[in-house]
Amino acid sequence: MRRRQLWYGWRYQIRALAAAGFRVVVPDQRGFGQTDAPADVATYGYKTLTADMAALLDHLNVRKAVFIGHDW
Repeated sequence: MRRRQLWYGWRYQIRALAAAGFRVVVPDQRGFGQTDAPADVATYGYKTLTADMAALLDHLNVRKAVFIGHDW
């Protein structure tokens, strides 16, 4: 897997946003990096991925966030 598909691909943006005073969280999506990779492709739909991000925000006790990403 190419590193640009992981959090590492955002390394320059992470530095710049953190330097500007933002809290930056850059998780790998399920199936990428060292995350769980369920065999059922239905678990990679936008509703499940959105729920993953909502659960992460809950875990971090974050009430408001801006998401930035990419798709291919």
